[in-house]
Amino acid sequence: MSLTRKHYFLLVAIGLLVFAMGALLLSLSSLPWEKERLPPTSATNQTNALELREAEADRTVWAAEMQAENCGLTFEKLWDSINATTNKLECLVAFPLKELVLPTWGPVQHLPHGIELLAGTNAGQTLSAVQWRELLANFKTQGWQLENIEFRHNQFDPATNGRPAQSRFYFAARLTNSRIPERAMFEGDLMVEWALRRQGQESPGVRTIDASRLQLKKRIGLPFFEKILDETIATSSGLETL
Repeated sequence: MSLTRKHYFLLVAIGLLVFAMGALLLSLSSLPWEKERLPPTSATNQTNALELREAEADRTVWAAEMQAENCGLTFEKLWDSINATTNKLECLVAFPLKELVLPTWGPVQHLPHGIELLAGTNAGQTLSAVQWRELLANFKTQGWQLENIEFRHNQFDPATNGRPAQSRFYFAARLTNSRIPERAMFEGDLMVEWALRRQGQESPGVRTIDASRLQLKKRIGLPFFEKILDETIATSSGLETL
């Protein structure tokens, strides 16, 4: 007996219906491995093993990189604290260090627009922590204010053969004195010698900062540009300052 086109489509429809019913029953029933209560395993154990492996890699393969990151964190915290306050010089006063090496300034170079440039030629006076705080206090008394500051961790050398770890930071600090009026900018490389990190410390302390490679640009007179708008407005995403 030959099948007509009508019978053919009817058989196909019945087959699809049977397939759909089977899939539905399968989805409603538990799978074999879902019926057994497996002990808590693998996911926790594998996670712990992975964490141990990463910790071991940090201790061995990436030891220098992790140490550099911890050292850089010292100045990142300082930078954040300065950005978060209006009394910025006080943050520098509170920053712990053992000594600071000042530059010996070369002859004054006269640049366009009345800008004077002094470049550090070699290491000059070494200030203790107390002398450094006194110098900052004198700056503040004279009317100087720290406007902003930058630190960029560009190089790190781990401790070797009894020599302490060292870092090289790009540094810039911009100051203004409204009494004179005068503006100044210190810029260049800071060489940082690190102290040993004490137990419980997140990042090591600073033993010595060598600032002898800095340059100083200064200019007496009012700024070329004058602020004419300083307004905080409400937006859909919060407060913004113009």
